[in-house]
Amino acid sequence: MQHKNVQNRENQIEQLVTSIENEEMIYMSIKKWIRYISVLAIISTMILGIAGCKSSEEPAEEDSTKAETSQSSGETAGTLTLIKGDNKVTYTVAEIKAMPVSEGWGGIMNSSGVISGPFKQKGVELMYLLDKVGGIADGDALRVTAKDGYSMTYSYDQVANGNFTTLEFTTGNEIPHDKLTVIISYEEDGVTLTDQNGPLRVAILNADNQVTEGHWWIKWVTEIEIVPGEKTWSLRLEGYLDEDVDPGSFESCTAPGCHGATWTDDENRTWEGIPLWVLAGRIDDDNPHSKEAQAFNDAVADAGYDIEVIAADGYSKTFSSTDIKRNDNYIVSFRRDGEPLPDNQWPLRLVGPDLTKGEMVGQITTIKVNLPSSPIEEPEWTLCLKGALNEDITPSYFAAAYEDCHAATWTDDDGREWQGIPLWLFVGRVDDDFKHNQNEPGAFNDALADSGYEVIVSAADGYSKTFTSQLVKRNDNMIIAFMRDGSPLPENQYPLRLVGPDLTKGEMVGQVACIEVVFP
Repeated sequence: MQHKNVQNRENQIEQLVTSIENEEMIYMSIKKWIRYISVLAIISTMILGIAGCKSSEEPAEEDSTKAETSQSSGETAGTLTLIKGDNKVTYTVAEIKAMPVSEGWGGIMNSSGVISGPFKQKGVELMYLLDKVGGIADGDALRVTAKDGYSMTYSYDQVANGNFTTLEFTTGNEIPHDKLTVIISYEEDGVTLTDQNGPLRVAILNADNQVTEGHWWIKWVTEIEIVPGEKTWSLRLEGYLDEDVDPGSFESCTAPGCHGATWTDDENRTWEGIPLWVLAGRIDDDNPHSKEAQAFNDAVADAGYDIEVIAADGYSKTFSSTDIKRNDNYIVSFRRDGEPLPDNQWPLRLVGPDLTKGEMVGQITTIKVNLPSSPIEEPEWTLCLKGALNEDITPSYFAAAYEDCHAATWTDDDGREWQGIPLWLFVGRVDDDFKHNQNEPGAFNDALADSGYEVIVSAADGYSKTFTSQLVKRNDNMIIAFMRDGSPLPENQYPLRLVGPDLTKGEMVGQVACIEVVFP
């Protein structure tokens, strides 16, 4: 009996031990899972934090023809809507990438004559996309609209037959071409287009030694609509140079931030167009860049000339260069309330608050700049840039870059407004040896600036000031000015002066001749 009791006691102890071991295993298992879940939570928080930091630190967009790599989920965001009459279809970027691929070479010459590319373009042929809503026919036109509301109209001949001007990629000279193909591009040189100029943009495929005019390469494309074709026209400009301006080139000059002007008359009608002085600036001297509006020659205008605006029936009005000089109240209009002008004024009419009704010439076909026997030229100068690359900036190139949306202004304590280009943009041209983005703000190398180097701004007489790359980095308050209150700088500061609210007077170097990037 005693033996049996002992045996029962041993069995109870063994069961108790087993129970304790099972509970310990359960406890350890729970503890292990709690630790595993905690680690996952920490890792998730770190990932979210890193993603948040990356998003907040990405630089703002500037117009570039070379895409930058993006690993964010936003690189395929966005949609493209195709419209023809009542037919309307919308595709995501991912759906467009699943369509038949069209590849080839394409590059641009921008409004200041700077050539980028050619680059290898990849996308979907525009004609293929248009077939999704019934196709484009002879007599139709195509309106392509960007996310910022800017639009460009293409003719049937351009879309279907690739009728664009092609330029040799080293000289910019016009050259003949085989058939060109218009695509909606989503990739450049193997890199997905980012929000800098995508995710979708118009691209024109051509030979690998050719580029086309940049105003046809609309970025941020969100909508493409087939519309009734407009009548064709041409504006003749005659001056020191002669030029024929087609509707597309005219419309491109009205892009946001560039040369467009509007005026609302007493009947609340809004007229859109280009200031008369902008067109005069294309032909007022013998500088090749003066084919662009930003090259308006103030010295020639101050010396005096007549500018004649002529209608198709010969009716004309003449204005003084001193009156129209950088005056946005003289507008050569091509649209009224968003539509082409009525027949009795089409294609162009001179309008504006500074004009009488008799001076508002309609049906304009020709604008003549009647110059003196020889144009007055400003003294020549160059701005040298030194760094990983070396470059000389000419006056016309500087003015072109200013007008091409890189402008910065500062009003000093005396109420004088200084106009120019931020110093960091010039540094970005020579801070590394990557040439493709050399002419765009995106070319500035933030990593190099963070690592540290010196920027030396030198005057013609050798006077100089040195700044850190961290101070210069994307700082719009350090400006290389070339104009003050709309005129060239005075002689003691000409041609350029470093100015801005972040500088002392001693740091505002005048007669700037060179900007040098000095690495450790």
